[in-house]
Formats: sequence, structure tokens, C-alpha cells
Amino acid sequence: MRPLDYQRDDNMINGCEACIAYQVQKGIAKPDLCENCGKQEMSWRQSAAGTLYMECSNCHDTIAVDLNTPCELDPVFGQKVKVTVEPQQRMPEKEAVSGLSKAFKVNALGMVKLLKEGISMEVSINELEVMISLMDRFGVRYSLENYEDCKVKYSFYKDCKYPYSAMRIFMK
Repeated sequence: MRPLDYQRDDNMINGCEACIAYQVQKGIAKPDLCENCGKQEMSWRQSAAGTLYMECSNCHDTIAVDLNTPCELDPVFGQKVKVTVEPQQRMPEKEAVSGLSKAFKVNALGMVKLLKEGISMEVSINELEVMISLMDRFGVRYSLENYEDCKVKYSFYKDCKYPYSAMRIFMK
């Protein structure tokens, strides 16, 4: 069950549109001025490994870049989210307890206790996504505080070929 305090804003801007990796992949990045020949021919390219660089189509000068994409700079990835597992009226099957115990980093008996009594804890976005996936799959009731769905904000993440994207955590 998704939390009640989280609502999707359909007017939210796609955070990927400001990213050079997105612009290169979509073919919308504009050429820059080449410092070597002075022509407006310096264009972004992406190597087979996914890293980005600039190359002049006139003089073939190249510039390696170290960039930080919008998702890499987004502070949401450093924040903790409070997840509250509500006391369950009905215990999920053994497979669920086993999977959840790994995600919550407790043994199976500890997970059964957590499910019976409920628990609130703060977790990273990386840990949370695994927990959400399992709780949704097995019908465990929960709520979230301080949660922003990055998959909505950075909706290009499944197609992004930039290897250092913070959104890689959602591709597991």
C-alpha cells in the first residue's frame, strides 16, 4: 500500500530533461564553441562505455569531462526515509518472511516479530526500494514519511545509458 501523504504531481518537471546524458541520448544537445578551432562544432558524444565527452566535428579536438548529472546532485539520495510497517493481522507466507528478513537485515523469527508488532525505522532510498518492492508484492501494509519517488522525477532512468547515474539503484 502506498503512503497516504505521497501524491504524484503530474505537473512535475522531468528532472532528466536538464541532464546532458539525456540530451545526448535524445540528440537534442546543442553544439558548443571549440576552443581549438573557434568554430561552433563542439558536440557531446557518449562512448560505448556510457561516459560523455565533447568532440569537434571540424578539427576533431576532444575534451574529456567529469560531470555531475541532476540525479547525482539531488539531495534526496542522501536523505533517510521513515518507513513504518503496520502490525499485520495475517502473516505472509514463508517466502515473504524470508525475502523481507533479508531486506530488513533480521533473521526470519525477528521478521515475524516485526510483522506482528510493527516497526518504524529510517532507511536510505537504496534500501527502501527493495523493501517497498517486497512489501507491495506480499501485501504488507506500510507507510512512508519524507519520501519522494525518484522514478517519477527522473523518468528516463530505465533508458539512461550514463553509468554513473544515481538512478542505477532502481535497475536492480
